[in-house]
Amino acid sequence: MTPDKAYDVVWAQTLVKEARTLLRAEYEAAGKGELYVLLDCLEPGAAEHLTHAQIGERLNKTECAVKNEAARMRQRFRELLRAQVAPTVSTLPEIDEEIRYIIELLGG
Repeated sequence: MTPDKAYDVVWAQTLVKEARTLLRAEYEAAGKGELYVLLDCLEPGAAEHLTHAQIGERLNKTECAVKNEAARMRQRFRELLRAQVAPTVSTLPEIDEEIRYIIELLGG
C-alpha cells in the first residue's frame, strides 16, 4: 500500500468512526442507547451478532419493527457520514464520489 493510500484509509476510518460516534450520541441523548447497542449487533464485524428477531425479543418489539429501526439507523448514519464528508469537497456531486471512495477503501 502506498503512503497516500494508507493515509486515505486512515482518513476514511476516522470519518466513519466520527459518524458512528455522533450517531450513538444521538441515540443516547434520545434515551435509546440500548436500541443503538442492539442494532449495532446487526452490523458486519460486530462482536456479538444478533438477528432481528432476537433483538425484537429483547426490546419487546416485532421483527418488522426492528427492521424498520435498523433501516432508520442506517439512513441516519449515511446522513452523518455525508455531513462529515461535505466540508472536505467543493461541490455536492463530489460528496457521493468521496463516499464511494470511502466504501472502496474500507472494502465495502
